[in-house]
Amino acid sequence: MYEPLRIGSDSGCSPETKIERKQILEKYLNCEFVSLNSSTGISDFKGNFPFRQKHARLCQPPFCHSDFSSDPQQCYSHCPDVNLEQAANVCSRTLPVIKTIRLCDLELLQDSAEKYSENLKIIILVRDPRGIFNSRRQVMTHLNHEELLNNIKWTCRHNIKNLKDMKTESWLNKTNSIRIYRFEDIALNPAEMAENIFNFCGLNISDSILNWISDNTRQNSGGVYSIHKNSTNVAFKWRHELKKNEILDIQKDQICGQFFELFGYKIMKENEIENLTETSFISEFKLN
Repeated sequence: MYEPLRIGSDSGCSPETKIERKQILEKYLNCEFVSLNSSTGISDFKGNFPFRQKHARLCQPPFCHSDFSSDPQQCYSHCPDVNLEQAANVCSRTLPVIKTIRLCDLELLQDSAEKYSENLKIIILVRDPRGIFNSRRQVMTHLNHEELLNNIKWTCRHNIKNLKDMKTESWLNKTNSIRIYRFEDIALNPAEMAENIFNFCGLNISDSILNWISDNTRQNSGGVYSIHKNSTNVAFKWRHELKKNEILDIQKDQICGQFFELFGYKIMKENEIENLTETSFISEFKLN
């Protein structure tokens, strides 16, 4: 399920929405879907299911009169509201998966982790802050340089806290239920890393999934939010687009310096930044 926590948070990780985000998360993990309507005031999706066009299963019969599973725009424009009872029945017979950037606090998962124990797998995706900065400035065009730095600083500190919690919180470290992956490792070796993720979850990866990965990590189309991208180019695009002062600012200790050290990202010196042939930006990072 794609970004269901968007229902309860327009501003990302605001403390004011913490309880609501936790409740929504638990409902969707239990295949209990929240019925939406126009009064929610959320402008980036329509209908009664968040981002339904991002769900191939909901863009084809019996949820839609035609099969638009490969055409999100047609699904968005022509499919009727989702039959939530039917969706819940399908969900309960399959494996619920949630992708979200608005979880923010691992503690929101504690009750679910203790309830489902080994059956709940948590995957945290981290990325080079320089890449995040470069991506966000294309979307958060209303922020100036200093505001973007503060934004990325929060992300770095939050991921550092997650790593610390993984080592100190008993409900996280007593089982093999959580793992960190780096965006760049997946981008460089998408098929291999996909198999690793599936193995971690106790699943077998199918040829159709491997074929989909191969087809969709070698092309660029669809804009900023597209899933059709040359993964290697995207991962290191910042190298050719960020200015030297931007890179140096992000790498400062008070911004993301500790993050670089903990997650195996190389801090570049001034002469390395100016040398565009320098391609070593990551070091070994043990998947926990």
